[in-house]
Amino acid sequence: MALEQPKVSVIIRNRDEAVFLEQVLLALSVQKGPKLELILVDNASRDASVAIGLRHGATLVHLKEGEFTYGKALNLGLAAAHGDVCIILSSHSLPLGTGFVHSCLAPFENPDVAAVRCVYAGKGSDLTRWALPEVLDGSSTLDEIVSKGPLASGCALRRSVWAQIPFDEAAEAAEDKLWAMRAVDAGYTILSPCDAFYLYLKPISPAANIRNNYRDLRAIFMATGARLGAVKTSTSDVIRHALWTIATAAPRSALVVIHREVTRIRLRLAFPEQRDGHDLPQAKEAQRVVGSAASPS
Repeated sequence: MALEQPKVSVIIRNRDEAVFLEQVLLALSVQKGPKLELILVDNASRDASVAIGLRHGATLVHLKEGEFTYGKALNLGLAAAHGDVCIILSSHSLPLGTGFVHSCLAPFENPDVAAVRCVYAGKGSDLTRWALPEVLDGSSTLDEIVSKGPLASGCALRRSVWAQIPFDEAAEAAEDKLWAMRAVDAGYTILSPCDAFYLYLKPISPAANIRNNYRDLRAIFMATGARLGAVKTSTSDVIRHALWTIATAAPRSALVVIHREVTRIRLRLAFPEQRDGHDLPQAKEAQRVVGSAASPS
């Protein structure tokens, strides 16, 4: 049976991101579709986040310093919500366009759908998949659920399913993936992705991406015993994998810059009496070689 004018809640996890939060709440205020219930789960912010949330009519859920886990924040927000469908965003996840909420809701006309993954506009694989979304279910592999399941930075779920399957509050990370595994095991499906787009306002460094990825994989291993992707047992293995990832994923121009800077450092170490290696014949030759490598063929 199709949902008729479903109640919709938006749950936003936040800590000290007032500037981004203002823009996210503004984008939500111009959405087409049903009236939104806003739930701000605030993790002991010291900036103007709480005041901004109140100004936009959000219900505040407070987490005291030291109480935060990703799963606990989501559970508290969902417990405070009244929506049939709950959209989950980070405070730096900006919905794109006025149809974001409408696109999130459409798949829930199918009563078997427990959740949908939104399209993170900075992720190439999502951008190429949105026109032909996949259905994740009990036959999907663990790799598929981890790589294509809902992200707590931008997804929507059916609150009645959450009431049966709450988020794991003990998990250090990957709470969204662990929830998705349990949802499909219970017979529900997940649509990945729906055509609701969002963008990170907060820059995420390559180092942070590597750290977050490793933390997620470690959490999945702790919960399931499954070793996926880059889960390693030693720091040296993690560093080696990270460097290999950077080397294979970086554009050629970035590799040229890295090579040039390494060359400069080596020359300065070899000739410490020189303040700048640019004046050395060796440096000039190295730069000539690097420059020719960077030139289009």
